[in-house]
This record gives sequence, structure tokens and C-alpha cells, in this order.
Amino acid sequence: MDRKEADGGFLFSHNVSAEAVATYASYYQARDEWVKGHHARFGDAEGGFLGEMLVPMNELSRTEHYNDFLKPLGLHHLVTAVSKEGERRGAFVSFAMFRGPKHAEFSENHRALAAELVPHVQRSLLIKSRLSQVDHHRRIDFAMLDHSPVAAFLVDGAGKVARMSSAAERLVRSEHFLRLRNMQLQSVSRSLLSEKIYAVTLSPRGPHSAALMLRSQDGEHILHLLISRVSGLGRPMVYVVVGPTPGSANARIGQHLKEIYSLTPAEVRLCRALFEGLSVSEVSLSLGVALSTVNSQLKSIFSKMSVRRQSALIKILSELQVLSSAEAP
Repeated sequence: MDRKEADGGFLFSHNVSAEAVATYASYYQARDEWVKGHHARFGDAEGGFLGEMLVPMNELSRTEHYNDFLKPLGLHHLVTAVSKEGERRGAFVSFAMFRGPKHAEFSENHRALAAELVPHVQRSLLIKSRLSQVDHHRRIDFAMLDHSPVAAFLVDGAGKVARMSSAAERLVRSEHFLRLRNMQLQSVSRSLLSEKIYAVTLSPRGPHSAALMLRSQDGEHILHLLISRVSGLGRPMVYVVVGPTPGSANARIGQHLKEIYSLTPAEVRLCRALFEGLSVSEVSLSLGVALSTVNSQLKSIFSKMSVRRQSALIKILSELQVLSSAEAP
């Protein structure tokens, strides 16, 4: 339906061509005698109206609107349901029905039935308004995502990417941490990425957000991900946002672990993963190493660092992080 906001256009659907509707929208809508009659005689009133109530036929038949538009289309009698559109003064929408000159006029019963349509028209306008607001906010979100300097993905429960920022495009193009396969977001190393996305997006009892640490292909670098549920998009979706890449402070932690405690590169990787919050089993899956191997490495770390529990290990790593951050340029 093409209609101007202030003039409350009429919907033509039966035996009226698209060209005639376009002509009405571009020219005759502003000259619609029925619309002008409603404004003049009834102001802001809503309800059901007959054409004769708006403009008497002896007046209508002398107008350009009737002779050049309505009459050639066989539109002679009118009954319409008129409803306000929003809070703007003079903004109306109408649901109109027509009959030709050879048919009987619409009756008072028809007008009463049209009046009963008004609440339904109002509800449809309210739904349309709310959907427009949702769409507006969605467009804002998409615009922010498109221009964000942060690597961020909008994905569904299966990991299919619906939208991503330019920084995210560069990240998956490098395939250092993440990649796209048939538009599905994947980690280049073994991880719980798919499971976390599913849990946040689709699991009935799942969390509204989750954090995850990814390893690079060479296993030497880590990447932090925040997965957060999104509402108002019509289907379950999540944002996958990439945190900052570890800087020189983390590199110095590894250096201290090697120099002070003589840890191997594999043991340093395990310490970093445990410090980032991963469990032993998650480390095993993330690094693609057997659980028995991870437990053996952890036992060796405990021995070299003279600790008996992971809590004591984490405390030492926290102290090293403070030291390394102070040393970082």
C-alpha cells in the first residue's frame, strides 16, 4: 500500500491496477475528496463512514478526483474504517471498500461493520510500529557492528555468521585463530567454541554469556572470546566478541616461568591455560593433548614450583603477572 503519512491513503486491491495505485499515490491522494471531506466534517474522529457522509455524491461528481480517477475505475460508493496513525495530528489510515455505480449503496449496517474494524486496524498499526522500532534498533546494532574496531561476529546457534565487523573479517581471513567454512565460525585449534555458542544461544537452561580462550595454530598465542546472547532479532543469536591479544606482559610471564622454574614450553602453555580459567580437561581438548599427558605436565609443574594444589599455582602466576605488567613498556 502506498500512502502519504498525513493523508491516510486508501488501499485499492480489487480490479485496480498497480499503475492506478501509483497514480493515486503520486497525484490524486492529495486531491482525494473523501479524505478532505473527513478532515473537514469529522476532524480527528475515528470510526466507520459512508461516502455520502464525507462528500455528497452531487458534490463528488463535479470534482477532478471523481471524473478523472474514480469514475474510470468504476469506484462510486464507499464505506471505510478510519483510524488514527500514531500521535501526529491529521495522520490517518483507512481500510476502504468500494462499489460501482450500478450496484446498491452501502448501508448503515455496512458502516457499523466498518466501525467494528477500527480496533483491529489500531492493533495492526501498533504491531507495525513496534516492529519498526525493533527494526530501527537492529539497524543501529548492525551499523555499530559494521564500524566497530573490535572483531565481533553475529552468529546463530549453529555458528553460522550473519554479520561481522571489518576487524572480524581480517581475523578469519588470516586463519590464525578463527576461520569460516560455509559461513560457519570455527576455531583453527580444538576448542569448545561450537558447544559454547550452542549453550548460550539454544540451550533452554544455558547461560546468557560465556567466555572462552582459543589457541593459535602454533599454540604459542591465545585469544579471548566473549559470547553473549542477543534478543529482539526474531531468532536466537549471539555476539562473539574478540578480546585483546595478549601483550608483552604475558610474554614476560612465560619468560619468568622458564628462567626461574625451568618449565618447558609445554608446561608454560599449561600454566597460561590454567591461569586463564580452563580446567585440565578443557586444556586437553584445547591443545589436542591426551588428558594423561596434561596431568603428567601438571605434576611436573607442581614439583618444579614446589606447590601441591592448583590454587597455590594460580597465586604464583598472579604474582608473576603483576611483576610482568610492571616491567611492560
